[in-house]
Amino acid sequence: KVTNQGEVRKFLGVQIKRETINDINYFILHHHDYIIEKTKDVCAVRNKNTPLPINLKQLKDDDEPKVEPIHDLVGQIRFLADRCRPDVAFAASFLARFSINATQHQINACNRVLQYLNITKDEGIKVGSKSKEITLTAFADASFATEDDSKSQLCYALYLAEDSGTCLFKSWKDKAVSTSSTHAEIHALFDTIKTIIWYRELLRELQYPQVEPTIIYQDNMNVINLSDYSARDNMT
Repeated sequence: KVTNQGEVRKFLGVQIKRETINDINYFILHHHDYIIEKTKDVCAVRNKNTPLPINLKQLKDDDEPKVEPIHDLVGQIRFLADRCRPDVAFAASFLARFSINATQHQINACNRVLQYLNITKDEGIKVGSKSKEITLTAFADASFATEDDSKSQLCYALYLAEDSGTCLFKSWKDKAVSTSSTHAEIHALFDTIKTIIWYRELLRELQYPQVEPTIIYQDNMNVINLSDYSARDNMT
């Protein structure tokens, strides 16, 4: 027997609310209650407009005494980053490097992220589109040689429509050393393409086949030009 209990408001820990913007119905996926629970002992600070400070040098200082592990704090941030809060994905990736032995500065950084989440607890992922069609779109980016080991930070985000929230996203430290910003951007683009191939197949199985090529937005002109040359070579 199936019982209709009305509109879904929570599913697997993700809260769902309906919102109308310019006469278009959207669903907002968020973690308001979870954030409230995890930040109830964190002092509210109103001026934390970003998850982490712009200058991360102090947080990387290995000379600072190690205080304690931060697995739990990083896990809470990672849980949110992997679901409805892509804005803290980099913070989760960055702070995870110090999980085993963290300094007081790194612990404070975790608390700063939680403070930021508390202030923005009603934010989430907007699902829906004025076109009412599913058209897979992607963005890829990289930050060249941000670490002392010359490795870059890479990221991508996939969207089911250009005016919808991201449906899949990732921010991670590159495993290889890039020799230039173009090289790093190519690494990010390559991983984005692999993910798109998988996601297009998933959409096909769900009866939403992507007939047209998936557009990937990229801001590195060298990568864009190289991609254009490669496409022209394949056509000739």
